[in-house]
Parts: sequence; C-alpha cells; structure tokens
Amino acid sequence: MSMRAFFLQLAMGLGCLWGGAGLPACGQEWPGDEFAPGWRRDQAPMVFSTKDLYGYIDGGAELFFEFGFSELTVQRYRCEERELSLDLYRMNGADAALAVYLAKKGEERPVPGVEDRNTGGDWQITALRGRWFIQVNNQSGEPDNFSAMIRLLQGALRQIPLEATQDWLRDLPADRIPGSELLVAGPLSLQMVYTLGEGDILQLGGRHFGVCVEMADGEQRRSALLRVDYADTAACRAAFTHVRENLDAYLIKLAQDEDSFTFRDYKNEYGRVVRCGGILEIRLNLRGL
Repeated sequence: MSMRAFFLQLAMGLGCLWGGAGLPACGQEWPGDEFAPGWRRDQAPMVFSTKDLYGYIDGGAELFFEFGFSELTVQRYRCEERELSLDLYRMNGADAALAVYLAKKGEERPVPGVEDRNTGGDWQITALRGRWFIQVNNQSGEPDNFSAMIRLLQGALRQIPLEATQDWLRDLPADRIPGSELLVAGPLSLQMVYTLGEGDILQLGGRHFGVCVEMADGEQRRSALLRVDYADTAACRAAFTHVRENLDAYLIKLAQDEDSFTFRDYKNEYGRVVRCGGILEIRLNLRGL
C-alpha cells in the first residue's frame, strides 16, 4: 500500500472519531466543495497523530509536542491547476494553541475579513481559535488564490467553538512591547527566549507554562521578563534551586540568597532570578542591576 493510500484509509476510518472538544461531530465536515466558486476537495483528509507528525512537518514537530499536541488534519482543495491546503492542528487546550501561534506568528499582520486572531499574506494565513492552530497554505502560489484562502479559513473557523485561554498578561507590566509575548513550556520554547542551562532547566515538565514579554531598555535595546506561576510553592522552590545550581557555564553568578540570585553573561548583560511563593520571575538582558 502506498503512503498516500494509507493516510487516506486512515482518515476515512477515523472520520467518526472527530467529536472531541472543538471538532465537528460525526457527519459534519470541514469546508466542502464550492466554499468558493470552482474549488473542490482533493480526495479525503489526511489525519496525523503524534507518531506521524514528523513525516509532515520536518524539524518542527517537537515544539508542538512540547506545548501539547493532539492531532493534525490536512484537507487539500483544487480549482483546475490551483491548489490550497487547510492544516488544522488540534492541541490539548486553548493555552497550547495560543503558545504555538505566538511562537509561529512572526510580525503579526491580520488579514481583512478574518475576525479571529490571525496573520498572513498571499502564501499562508495562520489563525487561532480555541484549541486549534490553523494554517491555510497557497500550495500552487498564485496571488489570485488569496480571496479563496480567506473564504476557506472563514469556513473552518465557523465550525470551531470559542474556548478561552488564561489571562497571561494580567500581572505583567503595562509598558511591555506589544507583540513580544511568548509562552514557554519546556526547553525548546525557552531557547526562543534565552539559554539558562541544559534540558528542562525550569522544570516545567509539560505541567507549567511561563509567559515572556520584552521591555524597552533605552532607544535600541530590549530586556525580557519571564514569569512562571507554578501554583505550588514547593515546585517553584525546587525549580529555583535547580536553575541556580545548574546555570549554564557561560553565565557567571554574582550574588545569591535564599530566594534570588543575579548573573552576568558573555555580552556583559545581566539577569536576575527571584522566587516569591509559587512564582518564579526572571529578568534578562539587563544593562545593569
């Protein structure tokens, strides 16, 4: 059996298992034929589980796993020689989907006509709704496909119920740089912010998320603030001790006490780690202490 035939058979076999949170129930479909004039589905959807995801997104699957991946559904559409694909990543919750979106969005450029949070252009539109991270891809590359991309995305979003995330920015400084927000759930996403040490240095373990924002530090500089609410004083204390004792070798500790320490990096910039109850607050790329 060919790989393509295998995935088509798998997709048809799983068709009635799509009734999970935020997913159409059995008998419903993602946008079908004629969502825009002339566009039709190109065979059955392909469904990728955790073990299959590596075969679809080479080199990027680990980040999805770190945030909490459940399943990917891919539906392709054709209009004569033109082709689009709808990639629907179902994550374990709305916070996990938000984490992926923030990590992938780059400079956010919302597309007119799409109400949910989104960014994109002629080649790809990325959107977020509930526990779903969604991408519409212009596979054949024609600029004229853009209006069909929007209609395809709108049709998919209408089938997904709203699902709230935590208010991650509630206690963060109001003067943070808009658009700089990231969620951190483990070593891969932490590397997008800073290298504190090897492995899961903050002991997030898939159980805790941190939120990071950037702050203006002079006209041309930015510092970063990373805050993790462990909601458990013992877990936070253990994480604080672990990062303090396993700090990366290029970071030089300057001062420490029971609940805080400071360090300097190779660029002569500074960092500060402070534990207060169940919250770990880390400031990075500071010009001074």
